[in-house]
Amino acid sequence: AGYVQWLAPQMKDLKARLGSRKDKEYEEISGEAKVHSRTPEIVTSLMQGMDMFLAFARQQNVMSEEEAAKMRCVAHEAILEAARGQASHQESECPCRRFLGLLASALASGVCYLEKRSGGVPDSIPDSCGWRSTPVPGGSEEMRPQGTRIGWLDPQGVYLLPDAAFGVAQRLGSAQGYSIPLGIRDLQKRLRDEKFLVSIGGTNNTTRINVGQIRQRVLHLAVASLFDVTRDPVMLPP
Repeated sequence: AGYVQWLAPQMKDLKARLGSRKDKEYEEISGEAKVHSRTPEIVTSLMQGMDMFLAFARQQNVMSEEEAAKMRCVAHEAILEAARGQASHQESECPCRRFLGLLASALASGVCYLEKRSGGVPDSIPDSCGWRSTPVPGGSEEMRPQGTRIGWLDPQGVYLLPDAAFGVAQRLGSAQGYSIPLGIRDLQKRLRDEKFLVSIGGTNNTTRINVGQIRQRVLHLAVASLFDVTRDPVMLPP
């Protein structure tokens, strides 16, 4: 009650005064690429609230200047840690990353496959692209694709057939009880907006490439977008 009584006379100009400030916390958190656009403002507001409370405590002589400074440091670290933790959570919930994670898991498990753009088994990471070593007559083995083809691969990127790739990811997501919360057109727009698409040359954020004698409409992504070894794997259903 004492804090509210102390604060009330200042409310008339407090909002305008605090709103014009750009604290170091704002600059620090806004420089981090993965945070939500509103996070820096929220962090700043929380720290401004802490500053006001500490000013009240100092004025009431219940806290020394040194104690107030230490408490501010603790609050600063706790609020920034919470903001970064929220950013990680939001990133993991991102429909684009969910889509790509589901595709990577489907490819690795042999539900679908990517073919080399010039035809046949990819030159590298064939197992991660949905190919398996299979016995053939004569006692030898050869790499063969598994499941449904969802696109092609070359050093310049991954080229996904939009409907086939989306269908595979959505079926796997549904089996996990976590389907992609967007339709295919909205997902393609999000992939563009979040800079996952390497090139766009057609409608619905796609581009066209030649595969053999056929012109294909595809989503063009960087290889690292789909085969990112630092990403947590999406667990497959039993």
